[in-house]
Amino acid sequence: MAERTYTFERNPIALLELSLRHTRQQIIESTEEASLTRDQFECSRARSVLTNPKDRIYAELSWLPGVSPRRASELLVKLDENIISAVNEQNVPELTKINLICSAIEKGLFLQFEDSVIQFLDPLTYLIDAIDLVRLQSDINEDRSIAKFPLVTDQVLLKEALLHRINGVVVSVMSALEALQTDHLLIAMNKYADTWTSSGAMIQSHFAEAVLNSYEVQSHYFLSTEATDITKFSGLIKARGVEIHDNFIASLNDLKTCVRNWTNVARPVQLQYEARGLKHDLSMTVARELIGLAFYIKFELELKDESLDIANFCSNEFWILTHVRDYINADISRLKDTEQKEEIDYKTRFGLIFKTYLEIKDQSISFKRHSFKVKDITRLRWAISDKDSNLKRYKIGWGNEQDDVLLLTFKEAVFTEFREILLHKIGYSIVVNKITAELKSGTVYVFPHVSISDDHVILERRGFFSRKESRAFEWKEVFLSSSNDSIRIGSKNDKNYYADLKYLDFWNINLLSMLIEDKLKKVWVDKLSQTYKN
Repeated sequence: MAERTYTFERNPIALLELSLRHTRQQIIESTEEASLTRDQFECSRARSVLTNPKDRIYAELSWLPGVSPRRASELLVKLDENIISAVNEQNVPELTKINLICSAIEKGLFLQFEDSVIQFLDPLTYLIDAIDLVRLQSDINEDRSIAKFPLVTDQVLLKEALLHRINGVVVSVMSALEALQTDHLLIAMNKYADTWTSSGAMIQSHFAEAVLNSYEVQSHYFLSTEATDITKFSGLIKARGVEIHDNFIASLNDLKTCVRNWTNVARPVQLQYEARGLKHDLSMTVARELIGLAFYIKFELELKDESLDIANFCSNEFWILTHVRDYINADISRLKDTEQKEEIDYKTRFGLIFKTYLEIKDQSISFKRHSFKVKDITRLRWAISDKDSNLKRYKIGWGNEQDDVLLLTFKEAVFTEFREILLHKIGYSIVVNKITAELKSGTVYVFPHVSISDDHVILERRGFFSRKESRAFEWKEVFLSSSNDSIRIGSKNDKNYYADLKYLDFWNINLLSMLIEDKLKKVWVDKLSQTYKN
């Protein structure tokens, strides 16, 4: 079978020193003459390709179709003298210019710096997208009619042959890029990917997509291996701890260097994935590892500044990918929310005649005759009662094992502001330090019709005519829905297994539902207790 694409040097036309307008007889005569000084088998194969109308199309598309033999010779001479001048020749068909550039690539004429690579890579992309199939067919048939070969009438065959030629161009491009120094290669590919994906908005060229696909294939082994090494390095940092703070910081800086190198290689792939609306799993793996390390540093090593530094670094490195960026930003918010806030002075009044005050001052919350130190509050709950659509009741409760209080207000603004204060000052800390810790130690939260464990849920079968029985479900089999005053947790596949829980009936159920909701978003996490750590 004939080859589907040719380099300039190996093209049968170049081998036999012919043009696209030589007749069958001239091809045979030239083959006999070339066989005297060249490999006889190669010459015979070249003759076979050029005299077979179906095989000939691949050689034609790899040469200079649409120009006269004299003009083709002039262009080849000019190519050796001045590449840019040859490529910028007027009234030359797109595919002929493409093949001239490929000839220069194959001769190594574009291998100085990354800017030189962009000099041929961008024009190639424009030219390939500008190819007119009808005009190309006309150019080839003009040469064939002079050479007395059957005309190309099947556009499907022509299109298939053209795709093979473009694939050959991609191979030539990638070979040229591989010959560059690594830093020049990465600068060139990052510029190219950023330009032709509009910074990740959309891919503007099929050829650019093919080049980026080829780059992804060639870089995949490096990215996979380095991602594994980053995970190992992160684990080593956790294991070493902070016996010597300066050494710990040095290790974090070394990890950052590894990640920067990784994202520099991965960025062209990330831009393509973002432009196509796809998720890049390797980027998510590395980002999860860094965020997991940030949480470990915060809660296990108790280094707040270093924790946020790693999290923010991760955000800066993975800004391109929307799904990774959203994941990172959500966990950065969790990290910040568990920080001790600056002192908040808050005071609001209830009642016109009998005045009651809700006040937060000096790390204490006072309401009516109840006063709690913020650090002593271990339970929260809140709900909105809207049975009467014209008059909503907003309720918030807080307290500890010894005492608790419930606030009722009709003011949505007061409810929203105070709830956010409680969440930021107390709520997220309860989730991370109390609920997560209890789940990890084996605590089972038992409610009517449902028991919640770290790695599964046990639900009771419901229904008037259903036999009472319980069944365990993994988290991937469970859904969670919520309203203003309750949540429903149930089986995705069997609607008879579910439980409805009222917020005001159980302490910390709001916080537990928030934890479950975040866990269900992170499908790669197996256990509730791992939601904010991995």
